[in-house]
Amino acid sequence: MQTQLEILRQLSKRYGTDKDYIIASGGNSSYKTADYLWITASGSFLGKLQDTDLLKLSRKKLAKLRSKNYGSDARKREEDVKNDLVSSMTDTGTNKRPSVETSIHDLIEYAYVIHTHPTRVNGLLCSNQAESMTKKLFGEMALYVAYQDPGYTLFKKVEQGVLAFRRERKRDPKLIFIQNHGIFVGSDSPEEIIRLYAMVDETISKEITIYPDVSQRSIDKQILAIMPEVRNMVSKERLMFMKVRNHALIESYLENESLFEKISRPFTPDIIVFCKSRYLYVNVEKNSEKILNALEKGLKKFQSDYGYLPKILLVKHLGMISVSDNEKYSEIILDIFEDLIKISCYSENFGGPHFMNDREVTFIEEWEAEKYRYEMARKT
Repeated sequence: MQTQLEILRQLSKRYGTDKDYIIASGGNSSYKTADYLWITASGSFLGKLQDTDLLKLSRKKLAKLRSKNYGSDARKREEDVKNDLVSSMTDTGTNKRPSVETSIHDLIEYAYVIHTHPTRVNGLLCSNQAESMTKKLFGEMALYVAYQDPGYTLFKKVEQGVLAFRRERKRDPKLIFIQNHGIFVGSDSPEEIIRLYAMVDETISKEITIYPDVSQRSIDKQILAIMPEVRNMVSKERLMFMKVRNHALIESYLENESLFEKISRPFTPDIIVFCKSRYLYVNVEKNSEKILNALEKGLKKFQSDYGYLPKILLVKHLGMISVSDNEKYSEIILDIFEDLIKISCYSENFGGPHFMNDREVTFIEEWEAEKYRYEMARKT
């Protein structure tokens, strides 16, 4: 068994250390036998997977979740599902929880399942042509699932699709694409997992003619000069950490309001978890006094409108600034939002961007499981 779990760790590291597939604690991975499932704990980093991050669960107990009636109250349902997932663990001496997508991993009848959020794949899945192009490119070899709230609702929708796929083709799909979310790849062979991921990337890449230009721009001295004052603006309750990043792609979306609209909302749950769902854009020419005034007014209005300060500030010509109470997360926030911008760019190859709607966003913002994942990730 140690050999199989070591293979799982290697697969997890392969994709967990590549920001084109996973950033921070995104994604999850698993290995299963007839009786047990080993899956990554919620909030763990696939690229830094430790032995304690792989939780062992009874598949017999997990099977009971499929037929149980959890009711229609979303908050109570997800709490009950969480408790049932925890009670399926064989080790009760840990405070870690299984991934909320554990039931999907258990459902797929392949030994290895690797779930990631690849940037190019999400360029397709977060586009207006997500369903039609996914089916055109991958046909009967894959299952496409329209966006569902993560957790039990998503599991039941995937279950419906997998069971239908299984009846029609006498096997499970090895590729499951989920709109505004990511991809599950399953196989009994770790080598096939790698081949499938490479095939998916190659297939989508052949359709891409618009690529993100991430050629670096030097950080303008002007933004460095105003950073101390901006930091004071966002540090009313506690000292905040800030980092700045700029390149050609970032600048291209900050030219005017209509371009900013294409990156103004989240595409996936991970973006909400790490960057929230709203971002402050300042469309002011390169004048320090005007920029500072615009930021001060913008921050006051932003907090009044949304009840929190933004984690991302975007300033025309100067780039993006992350705001966090955690120095490590300042960099992660930049990575996550840069990924959002890349997804928007790639989506232009498939009919343009398709954001999550307000109801979907609210569910993620209020879901205890995502708050828990964020807090666990901060400790990694």
